[in-house]
Amino acid sequence: MRFAKTIVLTLLSLSLMNCQTMPYQGKAREVKKRAGEGGVIAMALDHRDEDRKVAEDKMRATCGNNPFRIQEEGEVAVGTKSVQNDRSTRRDDTRKDAGSFLGMNFVTGEAGGVDSKTESVTEAVKEWQITYDCTPDKSKKTMR
Repeated sequence: MRFAKTIVLTLLSLSLMNCQTMPYQGKAREVKKRAGEGGVIAMALDHRDEDRKVAEDKMRATCGNNPFRIQEEGEVAVGTKSVQNDRSTRRDDTRKDAGSFLGMNFVTGEAGGVDSKTESVTEAVKEWQITYDCTPDKSKKTMR
Protein backbone atom coordinates (compact mmCIF):
# COMPACT_ATOMS: atom_id res chain seq x y z
CA MET A 1 0.00 0.00 0.00
CA ARG A 2 2.82 2.39 0.90
CA PHE A 3 4.59 1.56 -2.38
CA ALA A 4 1.43 2.40 -4.38
CA LYS A 5 1.12 5.80 -2.64
CA THR A 6 4.76 6.55 -3.43
CA ILE A 7 4.23 5.75 -7.12
CA VAL A 8 1.06 7.89 -7.30
CA LEU A 9 2.77 10.85 -5.61
CA THR A 10 5.80 10.53 -7.89
CA LEU A 11 3.65 10.46 -11.02
CA LEU A 12 1.62 13.42 -9.78
CA SER A 13 4.80 15.42 -9.08
CA LEU A 14 6.20 14.63 -12.54
CA SER A 15 2.92 15.68 -14.16
CA LEU A 16 2.95 19.03 -12.37
CA MET A 17 6.59 19.65 -13.25
CA ASN A 18 5.85 18.86 -16.90
CA CYS A 19 3.07 21.48 -16.98
CA GLN A 20 5.34 24.14 -15.52
CA THR A 21 8.13 23.61 -18.04
CA MET A 22 5.97 23.56 -21.16
CA PRO A 23 7.33 26.26 -23.50
CA TYR A 24 5.10 28.96 -24.97
CA GLN A 25 3.77 28.13 -28.44
CA GLY A 26 3.68 31.14 -30.76
CA LYS A 27 0.34 32.15 -32.28
CA ALA A 28 -0.37 33.93 -35.55
CA ARG A 29 -3.14 33.49 -38.09
CA GLU A 30 -3.53 34.23 -41.76
CA VAL A 31 -6.21 36.84 -42.38
CA LYS A 32 -5.68 36.97 -46.14
CA LYS A 33 -3.38 34.94 -48.34
CA ARG A 34 -2.52 35.03 -52.04
CA ALA A 35 -0.18 32.15 -52.82
CA GLY A 36 3.11 33.46 -54.19
CA GLU A 37 1.91 37.08 -53.94
CA GLY A 38 1.53 37.97 -50.24
CA GLY A 39 -1.15 38.47 -47.65
CA VAL A 40 -2.01 39.64 -44.16
CA ILE A 41 -1.02 37.95 -40.88
CA ALA A 42 -2.64 38.75 -37.51
CA MET A 43 -1.23 38.42 -34.00
CA ALA A 44 -2.28 39.57 -30.54
CA LEU A 45 -1.52 43.20 -29.66
CA ASP A 46 0.84 42.09 -26.91
CA HIS A 47 2.58 39.57 -29.17
CA ARG A 48 5.80 37.87 -28.18
CA ASP A 49 8.90 36.96 -30.16
CA GLU A 50 7.53 33.42 -30.60
CA ASP A 51 4.37 34.85 -32.23
CA ARG A 52 6.51 36.91 -34.62
CA LYS A 53 8.49 33.80 -35.60
CA VAL A 54 5.27 31.90 -36.42
CA ALA A 55 4.10 34.88 -38.52
CA GLU A 56 7.39 34.97 -40.42
CA ASP A 57 7.20 31.19 -41.01
CA LYS A 58 3.71 31.66 -42.50
CA MET A 59 4.97 34.46 -44.74
CA ARG A 60 7.88 32.28 -45.94
CA ALA A 61 5.47 29.40 -46.64
CA THR A 62 3.22 31.67 -48.72
CA CYS A 63 6.12 33.15 -50.71
CA GLY A 64 7.84 29.82 -51.36
CA ASN A 65 11.35 30.38 -52.73
CA ASN A 66 10.89 34.15 -52.98
CA PRO A 67 11.70 36.49 -50.09
CA PHE A 68 8.90 38.46 -48.45
CA ARG A 69 8.73 42.20 -47.86
CA ILE A 70 6.65 43.75 -45.09
CA GLN A 71 4.62 46.63 -46.54
CA GLU A 72 2.90 47.72 -43.35
CA GLU A 73 2.24 46.58 -39.82
CA GLY A 74 0.29 47.98 -36.94
CA GLU A 75 -2.76 47.94 -34.73
CA VAL A 76 -6.07 47.29 -36.52
CA ALA A 77 -9.62 47.42 -35.11
CA VAL A 78 -11.39 44.20 -36.08
CA GLY A 79 -14.65 44.55 -34.16
CA THR A 80 -16.27 45.86 -31.00
CA LYS A 81 -17.02 44.48 -27.57
CA SER A 82 -19.81 45.83 -25.38
CA VAL A 83 -20.22 45.40 -21.64
CA GLN A 84 -23.48 46.36 -19.98
CA ASN A 85 -24.00 46.87 -16.25
CA ASP A 86 -27.53 47.08 -14.82
CA ARG A 87 -27.96 48.28 -11.26
CA SER A 88 -31.24 48.45 -9.32
CA THR A 89 -31.79 49.95 -5.87
CA ARG A 90 -34.94 49.41 -3.88
CA ARG A 91 -36.26 52.61 -2.32
CA ASP A 92 -38.33 52.40 0.89
CA ASP A 93 -41.66 54.17 1.22
CA THR A 94 -41.04 57.20 3.48
CA ARG A 95 -44.44 58.85 3.10
CA LYS A 96 -46.03 60.17 6.32
CA ASP A 97 -49.27 61.95 6.96
CA ALA A 98 -48.40 65.57 7.75
CA GLY A 99 -51.96 66.60 8.57
CA SER A 100 -54.60 68.50 6.72
CA PHE A 101 -55.45 72.09 5.95
CA LEU A 102 -58.86 73.25 4.75
CA GLY A 103 -59.81 69.64 4.01
CA MET A 104 -56.67 68.82 2.01
CA ASN A 105 -54.37 66.07 3.25
CA PHE A 106 -50.63 66.77 3.23
CA VAL A 107 -48.08 63.98 2.91
CA THR A 108 -44.29 64.23 3.28
CA GLY A 109 -41.62 61.80 2.02
CA GLU A 110 -41.37 59.71 -1.12
CA ALA A 111 -43.23 56.70 -2.40
CA GLY A 112 -41.31 53.42 -2.42
CA GLY A 113 -40.07 51.88 -5.64
CA VAL A 114 -37.02 50.82 -7.59
CA ASP A 115 -34.36 53.12 -9.02
CA SER A 116 -32.59 51.59 -12.04
CA LYS A 117 -29.37 52.61 -13.73
CA THR A 118 -27.87 51.05 -16.85
CA GLU A 119 -24.32 51.68 -18.06
CA SER A 120 -22.94 50.40 -21.33
CA VAL A 121 -19.34 50.57 -22.50
CA THR A 122 -18.29 49.69 -26.04
CA GLU A 123 -14.66 49.34 -26.97
CA ALA A 124 -12.80 48.32 -30.11
CA VAL A 125 -11.33 44.83 -30.37
CA LYS A 126 -7.86 45.21 -31.88
CA GLU A 127 -5.08 42.99 -33.16
CA TRP A 128 -1.63 43.49 -34.69
CA GLN A 129 -1.60 42.92 -38.46
CA ILE A 130 1.29 42.55 -40.87
CA THR A 131 0.68 43.17 -44.59
CA TYR A 132 3.39 41.66 -46.77
CA ASP A 133 4.15 40.80 -50.37
CA CYS A 134 6.42 38.28 -52.03
CA THR A 135 9.26 39.85 -53.98
CA PRO A 136 10.45 37.80 -56.93
CA ASP A 137 14.09 36.82 -56.81
CA LYS A 138 15.61 38.84 -59.66
CA SER A 139 18.83 36.87 -59.59
CA LYS A 140 17.07 33.90 -61.26
CA LYS A 141 16.59 34.13 -64.98
CA THR A 142 13.36 32.88 -66.43
CA MET A 143 13.53 30.33 -69.20
CA ARG A 144 11.45 30.95 -72.32
